[in-house]
Amino acid sequence: IIYEGKLLESCETDDLLTRTKRLRVVLPESQQIVEAPKGTVWQRCERREWLLTVRGFGPDTVRYLKDHCHVDKVEVIDLGLEDVFKDIVKGRRASA
Repeated sequence: IIYEGKLLESCETDDLLTRTKRLRVVLPESQQIVEAPKGTVWQRCERREWLLTVRGFGPDTVRYLKDHCHVDKVEVIDLGLEDVFKDIVKGRRASA
C-alpha cells in the first residue's frame, strides 16, 4: 500500500486480508475506551460502539479487549482490500 509517495504496507494480499480485521465492540455502560490493542491502525468510538481496524489480528486481540474492556462479545468483520487501504490511510491521517 502506497499513499502520498510513502510505503505504508508491503506484504502478500492474502496475508493482509487474513491478518487485518475490523472489530465492533459494544462497551458496557459508563465504560471508557482503554488503550487500543497492538496493531490498531484506525479506530472510532460513538457512544458505546467502538470500531477498530487491527493489523496483525489474532486470538490475543479479542482476549485483550475482553479482559481490558470487560465486554462479552467482540464482532470480527472481514474486510476487502479497498476497506483495508482506506482504514490504514485514515489512521495515518489521524496520527499526523
